[in-house]
Parts: sequence; structure tokens; C-alpha cells
Amino acid sequence: RENCAYRLLAILDVARPNLNLLQKNKFPVYAIPVDTVRAIVNEGIVKDTHYRPAISSRLQQMQQQLDAESLKKAVLLADKKISTKDILSSQKDVTQQAKTLQLASEIRQFKKQNDDDILLARSQLNVTQEQAKFTFQSEPPQQAHDSARLSVALGKEEKKSIVDFSIRTAFHDLLDRPNGFLEGIAITGLGLTARWFADEEKLKLQKFKFFSMTSLSPITPWSNPLSGKLTVSMQRYALKNNDVTPFEVSAGLGWSKKISSLLVYGLGSTALHYNSRIDDNGSVFLGTEIGTLWQLQHSRFYFRIEQLASVLGGVNRKVDIEINYQYDISRKQSMKLSWLKREYQNIRASTASLNYLYYF
Repeated sequence: RENCAYRLLAILDVARPNLNLLQKNKFPVYAIPVDTVRAIVNEGIVKDTHYRPAISSRLQQMQQQLDAESLKKAVLLADKKISTKDILSSQKDVTQQAKTLQLASEIRQFKKQNDDDILLARSQLNVTQEQAKFTFQSEPPQQAHDSARLSVALGKEEKKSIVDFSIRTAFHDLLDRPNGFLEGIAITGLGLTARWFADEEKLKLQKFKFFSMTSLSPITPWSNPLSGKLTVSMQRYALKNNDVTPFEVSAGLGWSKKISSLLVYGLGSTALHYNSRIDDNGSVFLGTEIGTLWQLQHSRFYFRIEQLASVLGGVNRKVDIEINYQYDISRKQSMKLSWLKREYQNIRASTASLNYLYYF
């Protein structure tokens, strides 16, 4: 809890004792930086803000403001496959020349390479910074959805009527409202789902997520970052005669690509399941996961297929096919439709549900 973000509130309380930020904003277990920033903003002591995008965000937005030919030349110049003279001789629009050179310079800086030749060529153009200015947009993170989330879901597991009750203490997943967050990035922790079976009148632990991190950073013309996933959890699986809730560690590594408004990815995956009620006390799996995230104006669509085969242990196979659609009612409320078809130890089961989500 007592990280640098939490200590910032204490420093402000020392500077202005009448604020009492630590007393007004309770952080009993954890303090997420964006929540402490939100506490400061809500107190009304922030006079002004200035957005300074990270260089990766700058490059993403700059490329969207250039035509395809200028973007191609900027990347070639940054890679030293053409010279600044090629830019100045092939483009008649001086403003476009300046923007092409500026993007090439930013790419060189991103790669930590010397860009003196590009800066020299840019200085010789009779174009002001205002004329060749790129615009950068972002919603401040403190105006994004709150970090904690409650949800209630009604649905069916096979033919059984179910009600799910869930709480997540932090932070953001791929289906949450993306405003103020980087696309394809998700970090969640300490999430609990309990499932009520109406016909049996039984409440069961469906899932406890200790920690989960997803980074689907798309390939760009100037970089090929790896995408990855890591999850540590416990999850209920329905077998023929009973249920098991193994401890799980799963991970994946691969690549992502942005195609229009679609973010598609493919990962090589591995997982470890441990439970004394499983043959050989568990399994080690290897396999693949593919998926796509489609960002719409007020909603998201997420589809994934994961296929894992056992290389060690008593569970021979795990397959998930999952479809989710989430629509934003407001900054604090959303609705989600979910469908999951799962195969585990040769037992197939489908679950469909309608979820109401509240952020706080």
C-alpha cells in the first residue's frame, strides 16, 4: 500500500494540513497511482494539467496523421535505407516534408539512434513548428473507470440455472472501458467469483484470480514487440462425478497485429494445474491461443480460442472457446454478454450469461 503514490498524499498533507487526503481517501490494503491522482483532482487543488504522451503513444498518433506514402518514407529514412535528400526531392509539399522528417526523427529516438542528419534537414525547411504540428489526444487516466468492480450475472451452465457474484479489487481488463488506458494492456488482481446453482441451491467458488497481466502490443512499422500473458488463479472445472478447483499458473508469448480497428494476436501457451483430486496431482500443458479484440465507440468484442495438450500429468486436454461483448452504460456501469465452451478431461460444458458490472 505505502508506495510512492500513497506517500505523495502524505507529502501534500504535510504541505497543506487542512487537506487530510489520507483520512478522506481510505486505502486500507492497496493504493493504485491513478486512484491517488483521482483523490487529488477530486479535492479541487489541481489548477491545470498538461498531456505529455510517451514516445510509443506519440508514434502511434503521428503515423495516423500521415498518408501511406509519407509514412513509408519516414520509416525508410529512420532505418537509413534512404537519405533526407530523397525526402526533400520527392515531396513537393514543404509541410508534409517537415512532418515526414519529424516522424523519422521520433523513430530514431525510439530506437536510441542518432538523428542529427534528420534534424539538420528539418532546420533548413522554411516551415514553422506550428505549421508542421502534430496533434495528440488522450483522456486523463483519472477520468477513466474506477479501479474496483462488482458484477452480478444470470445465466446457464449447461442446463443448470446460475447466478454469479464477482468482485475485482483492481484494475483493468481488455473488455473494460478503454478511455485513459493503453489498448491491449490489462492488469487485474484479487478477483473472486462465486457461483450459485439455483436448482441445487449450492454456492461454489467459481474462480479466484490472484493476478493477471496481458500485454498485446501490436507490431508497428518501426518495432516488433512481443505480446504476452501471465495468470495465477484457482478455477472450478466440472468433471463427470465431481468438481475440481486446481491451482493454475498459465503464460503465453507471441505477437499482435492491428488491422483497422481489430487487434489480433497469436500466442504459444503453457499452463500448470495442481490439485490432489486430479490424477497424478495435476498436469503441465503446452498449446496455442489466438484471439481478436474489436474496439467500437461504446463497446468491445473479444473472441479467443485456447487449445492445450498435456505433456505431463493426468488431464489430457484443455480447450476454451470464448466470446464476450461488453457495452458501456456510463463511466461506472456496463453490461456484458459472455459465452464459454470448455473441454477439460474429456468433459465438455458450455456457459452463457448476462452480466451487470459496476465500477467503484
